[in-house]
Amino acid sequence: MSLSDEYQFLHLHIVFPDVYAAGGFDAVVGNPPWGRIKLQEKKWFAHRSPEIAAASNKAARARLIEDLKIQDPRLYHEFRVAKRHAERTSALIRRSGRYPLSAKGDINTYQIFADLMRAAGQRAGMIVPSGIASDNQTKDFFNDLVTTRSLVSLYDFENRRKLFPIDSRYKFCLLTISGREPIDSARFVFFAHEVGDINDREKNFSLTPEDLMLFNPNTRTAPTFRTRRDAEITTGIYRRVPVLIREGVPDGNPWQVKLSTMYHMSNDSGLFRTRDQLENDGWVLHGNHFVRGDDRYLPLYVLAMVHQYDHRWATFENGSFRLVTDAEKQDATFVAMPRYWVPADETSQRIGDDRPYLLGWRDVARSTDARTFIMSPHPWSGVGNKLPQFVIPPESLNDAATLTAAMNSFACDFITRQKLGGTTMNFFYVKQFAVLDPDLLSRHRPFIEPRIVELCYTAWDMAHLATSFGWNGSPFRWNSCRRAIIRAEIDALMFRLYGLDRPNVDYVMDTFDALRTDDLKQWGEYRTKRLVLDRYDAMAEAERRDQSYKTLLDPEPAHRSVVTTDQSPEGSIGDA
Repeated sequence: MSLSDEYQFLHLHIVFPDVYAAGGFDAVVGNPPWGRIKLQEKKWFAHRSPEIAAASNKAARARLIEDLKIQDPRLYHEFRVAKRHAERTSALIRRSGRYPLSAKGDINTYQIFADLMRAAGQRAGMIVPSGIASDNQTKDFFNDLVTTRSLVSLYDFENRRKLFPIDSRYKFCLLTISGREPIDSARFVFFAHEVGDINDREKNFSLTPEDLMLFNPNTRTAPTFRTRRDAEITTGIYRRVPVLIREGVPDGNPWQVKLSTMYHMSNDSGLFRTRDQLENDGWVLHGNHFVRGDDRYLPLYVLAMVHQYDHRWATFENGSFRLVTDAEKQDATFVAMPRYWVPADETSQRIGDDRPYLLGWRDVARSTDARTFIMSPHPWSGVGNKLPQFVIPPESLNDAATLTAAMNSFACDFITRQKLGGTTMNFFYVKQFAVLDPDLLSRHRPFIEPRIVELCYTAWDMAHLATSFGWNGSPFRWNSCRRAIIRAEIDALMFRLYGLDRPNVDYVMDTFDALRTDDLKQWGEYRTKRLVLDRYDAMAEAERRDQSYKTLLDPEPAHRSVVTTDQSPEGSIGDA
């Protein structure tokens, strides 16, 4: 068998010489194959050897495959041929130079066909996975479509109505590309369920290349707007507000932050110790630290333990995490327990000793949850990789309060939901959130800082955060009613600074369906929305009258009369 028969080479100019002599195809339409070129052992053996396919891990599967040399030489030979075919095909695609934009990452055949179809005619229309507009491995191809004004339309579908006989959760799109004629603006629809949704005026909208570069200037990937109004609100925000970190430009990181992780839950697991292990080895628990002589083990914080403005969201108990109760949070000496502890010396080497507290966000998130971007200050400690960190220079620690307020706001969370395609809050998403400029927010620091201190300093283990903001007294009492009003005041201010008028604030709050459901169950009304709109109106009225805004709280935020009387477990740290 010749190589051309085995690999089924296709060169369009050779197969269609007359067409290309006349300038190429007028249009190319197709549903190219979707599938990874890399041989997937589990899938390949599924029907040939279920035992190998069901192996517990890759190493076990490799041993079973090696045993085939003796037990089933014919199957072993078939496997080697298939693997060689996949490897040679991948090598040809990567090294031929024909696919410089699409031969990236773990290559899927649809990427290559999209590139090929684009070059074959004046127009190309195809059915491909929606990841072509959002995945990291296709970002160069999609970016080129945008910058060369080749994108005509992208209509994204959820397969809930079984338009294709594939998993209903799998998303695909109708992608149309112009091969020669520049396109001023492209048409988009996201989350369509049937073909008729393409013409739905509430879902159908246009974006220019300049708009797309506003949303994601680093990756040039597409946002995923559910409605025309979502697109209009988000476009307006990005025209007013810069992204957190714009790569490759001077002054592209006004907050001077770095994004990092500390302990990898798999690779660093050899450093982790359980409570039983430490106690059996003579370590003594003080708060949530283990001490033996001058040595110390620190708690390993993970995403389950924190929530917005709350470093005691959950504690590990009886083999699993449970939510901390309000009664426990009202005890300023109560500390959340981790599942694992890590050496203090190792932690110091990884993060240094010049950070009095840490600032992390949950890496696992969904756009359908009550809140999507969840960020909180928490004590200096070990941190798992699913709780990535904002590293702020020591000289800029005062900016942490305003940054936390902006990124935990509903305005920023609304933006987050237009970008997040899966369940992982990767760095490239966070870098491209629209975050208010630190110079603008610094003018509102007298309003923001007292509120952040009262929200976050509710236990003695956050005393260093309070000190960094000039507070040297006892922690503040956990008071759910006060906290709800404080958060509403912060959110109302952020909506105003992000430039949203009242009708759009009303609309944005209604997009948080899960939060509304939770509020209705607990309060019988959408209380969070009512509080935010009430404070927004009060701020607007104060501005109209040229007066200072007056808080609903009595006493005002961070007043000394609302501190706890609980004594520090290690003795009083003093009162200012």
